[in-house]
Amino acid sequence: MQPMIARSPSCFFVWFSLLGLSSALAADPFEDVIRKTEPLTPERERKAFHLPPGFEIQLVASEPQIGKPMNMAFDAHGRLHDDVKRANCLIQMAGSNINTATGLDEAEAWLAEAHQLAERTGNHHELLHAELFRARLDQLRAGDASSGPQFVRLLDWFRRIGDRRCVARCLLGLGRAAVADGDLEPARRHLAECALIADAVGDPLALAAAQRLVARCDHSAGLSRHAATVLGAADAAAERVDMARRRALPEDDDLRVALEHELQGHELTSALADGRELPIEQLLAL
Repeated sequence: MQPMIARSPSCFFVWFSLLGLSSALAADPFEDVIRKTEPLTPERERKAFHLPPGFEIQLVASEPQIGKPMNMAFDAHGRLHDDVKRANCLIQMAGSNINTATGLDEAEAWLAEAHQLAERTGNHHELLHAELFRARLDQLRAGDASSGPQFVRLLDWFRRIGDRRCVARCLLGLGRAAVADGDLEPARRHLAECALIADAVGDPLALAAAQRLVARCDHSAGLSRHAATVLGAADAAAERVDMARRRALPEDDDLRVALEHELQGHELTSALADGRELPIEQLLAL
């Protein structure tokens, strides 16, 4: 990628030329998603520009000084086509649908396109994001079962690149799968780590989901009082999530009913209140 600067006496514009904009194709040049022309040298790109009178172009940087080139192009109407940003937007749109458990077929189509764009542009990070949301989509459709191996592979990658928010999402996916399979010990381990990371990075949705599932694990282990305390913390986290996304949280109605039968009314109320106040490290320790 070679960004160039166009100057006039009173203006300062940045121009981006990546793919030989002077050639006009008869067919729609964007229908195949990515341009088929080879990149031009900076000198050839300079000659390809047609500038208004009084403007000139100066080279600012070219590869290898540019570490993360993007596949960008302007069409005949001056509209910018940026495959990397488009992939990112598609993933965000799909994630929004998945987090509200709505429009899942639409989310699947968006993720498929984003995956294709990320593959063609060589953007490994966006490719991982597309695969992560696809794993969660598959899990959502399967009632939280399956997808464990996908999350294991993705977790390793996100740990390597230091994306803690996505590490938490992978751990949540593993925890959901383990709970669905009845493997409560690994489930609690994954979910506790997820909750700690989600709290640190400010992701209340993942935090509330992980804590609800931790409460379920603790209740299954016979720790009703502690389960109620964790559930109180989950309630506090859920209050920071907008109503639409709360639909994606694990159900806990049956757990609350069970706790009401097992604990005295004042004990349950006290445990729920304690969960809102305890530091998360102390809350999750057993």
